[in-house]
Amino acid sequence: MIRYLVLAVLTVCLLTHATATEPPPVEVKHLDYKSITKANDWIGLKFPDALPRDSVSRIILTQLKPVGIPGTADDKLTDQQTRDIASGLMRTLFSETGAIHKWGQLAEEGEMAELVIVTKSGKIFFVDVLRKTGEQNANAFILRGSGFSVRLTVVRDSED
Repeated sequence: MIRYLVLAVLTVCLLTHATATEPPPVEVKHLDYKSITKANDWIGLKFPDALPRDSVSRIILTQLKPVGIPGTADDKLTDQQTRDIASGLMRTLFSETGAIHKWGQLAEEGEMAELVIVTKSGKIFFVDVLRKTGEQNANAFILRGSGFSVRLTVVRDSED
C-alpha cells in the first residue's frame, strides 16, 4: 500500500513539474563551414603550397620534449640547441613533408614538440610534431587550424 502511495505522489509531482516549467532555452551553435572545408581544399597539396613561407609572420616553438640528445639532460637545453631544433623542425615541415592527408595521430606516435604559426593576415595554426616510439626524428606533423586538422607525413630520401 505504501508503495502505491509513494508511486502516486511521485507521479503527481512529475506531472505537475512537467506542465509547470518552461523548456530550457536551446543554444544553436553556428559552425564556420568555410574554415571546416578549408581542410578539404588542402588535401593533396604540399605544405608550402597551402601555407606559403612569405605569408608566415612568426613561428613559435611552444613545447619541446627532447629525447636522446647526447650529453644533454632533456630539461637542460641551451638556447642555441633549442633554436637549432626549431629551425630543423621548420625546415622539415616546409621541405621534407609529403602531401596533406586527412589522418590524425597513429597509435605508435608520440608528441615531440608543438609549434604555433602566425600568418601575416592574423590566422593561427598549431602544429604537433610527432615521432615514432624509439626514434629521434620527426615522422609526421598534425596541422590544426580553425575547425580542421590535417596530417603531413615526413618523406625522407631512401639513403636515410
